[in-house]
Amino acid sequence: MSESTVAAPAGNLIDIQELAKATGLPVSWLKKGTKDGRIPGLRVGMRVLYNLDAVRSAVAKAASEPVQQIDPAAAGAPRGKKGPAIVQVSTGA
Repeated sequence: MSESTVAAPAGNLIDIQELAKATGLPVSWLKKGTKDGRIPGLRVGMRVLYNLDAVRSAVAKAASEPVQQIDPAAAGAPRGKKGPAIVQVSTGA
């Protein structure tokens, strides 16, 4: 296998730290999105690598979907001292 064959795909993939810098999104949010399947990634051993264009596309799609508001008390969540908070939940996958 030639060096250029190995290096070409890796040039399009970045790790989560580079992804966070490039997108301005928190690493924790990106990790959760990857685990939930909202952020596309490629697992390579213990690491996950990302294609920046694919992630930007997924984030843009998620941002264009409507946000649903639910009352956590109605969902069985405990009430705070000032009453229930309103939680925003994306209706998309």
